[in-house]
Amino acid sequence: MVINIISGTLTHLQACNDAYVNSRLGQVYSPPEELFKSRLAEGINKGHIFVAVNEDHQCLGFIWIELRGVFNQFPYCKLLAVKEQFRSQGIGTALLNYFERVSFSKATKTFILVSDFNQRAHQLYKRLGYTDVGLIPNLFQEGVSEHMLMKLKPEKDVT
Repeated sequence: MVINIISGTLTHLQACNDAYVNSRLGQVYSPPEELFKSRLAEGINKGHIFVAVNEDHQCLGFIWIELRGVFNQFPYCKLLAVKEQFRSQGIGTALLNYFERVSFSKATKTFILVSDFNQRAHQLYKRLGYTDVGLIPNLFQEGVSEHMLMKLKPEKDVT
């Protein structure tokens, strides 16, 4: 499957919403759908959401990137979701690789949070070189802790 990462547009809004709502993350945090869609629309309009599309331009998933999201200095992956039927096909990795290319062109460190219940994503991030830098209990929801992970710009890319 050919995967391209492009800037999200409002035509991707429903597909991005579906990817999130039908994920474990969406089920645990479950914001009202219209509120979440308005947040997604805001992210799209600001140019912060990028979508993975196949050769038929079908939206497979998305990533929300805040370039100055951590300490107003370091890039942060605010959200990543892949549509259920496309999981385990390299789409999350492709989105993260895109995030890193963009991030490391601007900074020497990049950050992501992963919920304690999301072991599969945590393993993916660790495999891609992210390290745990802290645990934040009850950040978004009582009883759910968030692991903060950081990745340093690879040495070969440091100028």
